[in-house]
Amino acid sequence: MDINKISGLVKTAGPIKQVRVENGKTFADVLDKTVNANVAGRSPAEASVPVSGVLQAGCVDAADVNNLTIHRASDMLNLLESYAKALRDPKRSLKSIEPLVGRIRDQIHGLKVPAEGQDQGLLKLVDEIAVTATVETVKFQRGDYIL
Repeated sequence: MDINKISGLVKTAGPIKQVRVENGKTFADVLDKTVNANVAGRSPAEASVPVSGVLQAGCVDAADVNNLTIHRASDMLNLLESYAKALRDPKRSLKSIEPLVGRIRDQIHGLKVPAEGQDQGLLKLVDEIAVTATVETVKFQRGDYIL
């Protein structure tokens, strides 16, 4: 998700493609590892992790927690994409977009599922998604999109 596309800022120079590798792992490696870790074949909705995000130590395995985290991150990215489309739509008023911003704000806190054994690369990605969502809610509330 590119914040500049949401706010409509124009860049003077094209972005430089950078591939960040930490500890020999790329995003694709972390994502593949996490997705393939679900050996049981359960979907994130079927995971035995409570919706509240509070887990007791040892009650679920890391694969279930990682899958739930991926599911929540995917939901947040979908919300951010809907938000970006709504901002680009000239027929939509800011007042009509505000409930969407409220949903984004509400889901930020439940984005991470704290548990032992989670993939650190996935947690870093979720942190970046949370920062992006937080920045966008603050910009909206501050009035950055008022013309």
